[in-house]
Amino acid sequence: MKHIFIYLCLVMAGVASAPGLKAQENDLLNQYVRQAAENNPGVQASFQLYYAALERVPQVGALPDPKVTLGYYIPSMEYHMSTGVFDLGLSQSFPWFGTLQAKKDEAARQAEARYQVFLKARNDLFYEVKSAYYELYANQKSISITEDYLEILRKDERLALNRVEAGRASMSDVLRVQMEIKENQTQLDFFKDQQETLRTHFNALLNRRAAEPVPVADSIPAVLLGQEREALLDSVLQHNPELNRLHREDAALESRIKVAQKSGMPSFDLGMSYAKMDPRANQGIASGGRDMLMPMVTLHIPLYRKKYKAMVKEARLQRRSVQQEIVDLQNTLQADLVSAINRYKDAQRQVTLYKELLVQARQTLNILTAAYMGGEEDYEEVLRVEQQLLRYRLALENSRADLNTSVALVEKLWAKDIE
Repeated sequence: MKHIFIYLCLVMAGVASAPGLKAQENDLLNQYVRQAAENNPGVQASFQLYYAALERVPQVGALPDPKVTLGYYIPSMEYHMSTGVFDLGLSQSFPWFGTLQAKKDEAARQAEARYQVFLKARNDLFYEVKSAYYELYANQKSISITEDYLEILRKDERLALNRVEAGRASMSDVLRVQMEIKENQTQLDFFKDQQETLRTHFNALLNRRAAEPVPVADSIPAVLLGQEREALLDSVLQHNPELNRLHREDAALESRIKVAQKSGMPSFDLGMSYAKMDPRANQGIASGGRDMLMPMVTLHIPLYRKKYKAMVKEARLQRRSVQQEIVDLQNTLQADLVSAINRYKDAQRQVTLYKELLVQARQTLNILTAAYMGGEEDYEEVLRVEQQLLRYRLALENSRADLNTSVALVEKLWAKDIE
């Protein structure tokens, strides 16, 4: 069963390479997704419930157990020509025609709904793994960028001290850079603590030790959606597991209505009774004694109709409720998809913006640094542009992570590669 579970998780999940990803980043993600599919207890629990639901089908589709009765006469029952010794009866109950098939159809649809619950749990897990991975990437980049910035600040500090000793700058330049170092050192410590928190959460998704190392790729090229909004919406409405679960429940309730209707029809028992008879002595002459075999038919007539009418009405009301849930979820999914696509577009704009700003900030910094070295510019301007450069670098990596996370969210909504 475990092999079947992993097969459904991986083959149906579509963990194959996504377009636009470099091999290193794609291999890491696929590896983590596979580990999550194999090890996550929440998804495994959902899969076991699906298998349990399948076992309901043969249960509800079976006939009631046959009934065997045995009666022994104490004292013997005396008839005119014979004496009864015992009675043996065998009977089988049968519901109205089509009742068992309707029950099997309902159970099968419920099992299909449970399978969609499993698919949703799997999709949610894969989105969480990807989202957590991109968070780890962005935070790791924040650590690296902040460390680089601190190296620059320490060089600025040495430069400022040299200029003070040469009488070409004031001590205020040294104090400014020292304050900036302290502030960013504190921020660096926060990022490192945050990395531990993110790593613990990520390992929990994969059901691994909290301290297990989590290698992260050096870069994450942008993932492209590759489809227009209308095509994506069609895919969402066709493949979303939560929506498909409601469709299966709707079909199950349709079968439940049939079960309720057939429950109000007559049922019957077919059986056979055998009576063992001994001859009876009559004035010294043995007579009679032939055994008896009697076919039997019992008809159960459902005269009290309120119960059955209520069963049908209950199932119909439940079905109307599910149908309204379907409409409501379709509207919600459409809104969620539009939100995710807009988030993707905004992240694209942010990536483009910060790439351009980084080029301009580096050019500006080079000009200001040269002017400062020549004594033509104040260090405060240099520091301000260095701070801008830091913000742009951090924002660029966060935007890249946000862009890929938004694609993962869209794929979660339309359950990519589920057939």
